[in-house]
Amino acid sequence: MRYPSWAQQVSVKINGKRVAVKQKPSSYIVLNRTWREGDRVEITFPMTLQVAEANDNPDVFAITYGPLVLAGAMGMEGMQSPAPFSDPELHNDYYTYDYRVPATLKTGLKIDKKRLSDYIQTTDKPLVFQAINEQIRLEPIHRIHHQRYVVYWNLIK
Repeated sequence: MRYPSWAQQVSVKINGKRVAVKQKPSSYIVLNRTWREGDRVEITFPMTLQVAEANDNPDVFAITYGPLVLAGAMGMEGMQSPAPFSDPELHNDYYTYDYRVPATLKTGLKIDKKRLSDYIQTTDKPLVFQAINEQIRLEPIHRIHHQRYVVYWNLIK
């Protein structure tokens, strides 16, 4: 079974008994045994907040929660209907569109990448996080629609 790179301290049980996992993340978990009809395998992949650095610049990063990429929801300030959506009748019309991005749009976070939970906290809503001391809501990118968002953050030191 695939052992995803984002998973730490995976738990595997066979028929309710915990099994030692020797493999590391970004590999495959091997369960080598004689299988019987009715055997049951339970796998738990705990999800944690992590930093995913850009390949070419460690000061540019995304924040993930397990396999989910979190984006900062930045609202709709300055957006005018039907912006910023492309007109399917026009080819590449987004090149000419004025996106009216506010100069105050925050694209940097002051965090310690090794102590992420000291800077980002959970909220009372599932899969919604808050940057501590910032007015930035983080949630899975696939849930943010019709507003600006930030995925890659600049590290503020």
